[in-house]
Amino acid sequence: MKLAFEINDELDLTDEIPSLLNNISTLVLALPHLQKATNMNSDVMINAGYFLSGVIDDIAEAVSQYAEKKLAEKKEEEQK
Repeated sequence: MKLAFEINDELDLTDEIPSLLNNISTLVLALPHLQKATNMNSDVMINAGYFLSGVIDDIAEAVSQYAEKKLAEKKEEEQK
């Protein structure tokens, strides 16, 4: 599964990304309590961890691509 995050402007970067990361953090903190309350097996916990890790990686990639795009635009403006 591949999630796609697209950052179009600074508002996305400053408003949506921190909120998304806070929600992921809450899920990570809740997983051990969920496992204990529901007797969930460890394979499910491992899969949830991999999923959340993938989400964080996709967010990091989107932020990196946005930064590269902005740097390229800035260089292009400076060359004019």
